Amino acid sequence: MVIKKNQKNIMVMLLFLTCIMSFKSQEDWMLYPNNDTLAKDSNVIKVYDTLNLKESYIQANGNLIINKDPEIDSLTNYLREKSVYKGYTVQIIVSQINSEIKDKRKIFIENFPDDFLFDEYNAPNIYLYAGKFYSKNEAYHFKEKITPIFKNTMVIPKEFPYKVNAQKKGNQD
Repeated sequence: MVIKKNQKNIMVMLLFLTCIMSFKSQEDWMLYPNNDTLAKDSNVIKVYDTLNLKESYIQANGNLIINKDPEIDSLTNYLREKSVYKGYTVQIIVSQINSEIKDKRKIFIENFPDDFLFDEYNAPNIYLYAGKFYSKNEAYHFKEKITPIFKNTMVIPKEFPYKVNAQKKGNQD
C-alpha cells in the first residue's frame, strides 16, 4: 500500500512537471521572428521587382513592395471593364416548363450537332438560345437556317463573356 502511494505521488509530480515545462516552452516559441531579431539582422529586407524579376520581402515593417510596370494595372482595369462583348443570339423558346426546354434542346442537338446551344434561367422563365454571333446579319442567317424546324424564333442582342473557345478538330483553319 505504501508502494502504491509513492508511485501515485511520483506520477502526480511527473504530470505536474510536464505541464509546467510545456507552459514554459510555449513562451519561447514563435512562428515569425520578432522585431528585435529583425532589427539586429540587416539582411532580411527584400524587394520584388517585376521588371528585373527579383524577389524580396521587408519583414521588419510587415510590408511587401512591388515595383511593376504601370501598364499591367491599366490592362487589368481595361479587361475588368471590357470583360463582355456585345453580340447576338437566336432565341428558340421561352417556357416555365423544364420538359419543353429539354425536348427543344434534344431536337436542336439532333438537327444541328455542331452549333452552340445554351439556356438561361430568369425567374420564372427559362430561355433557350442558339449561337453566339458578333453581327446581327450572321444571327439572321442562322435564324433562317433553323426556321424550318423551329418556328417563332427571334434574334436577340446579348452580352457574352470573353472566353477562349477550344477549336474542334475538324474546323482547323
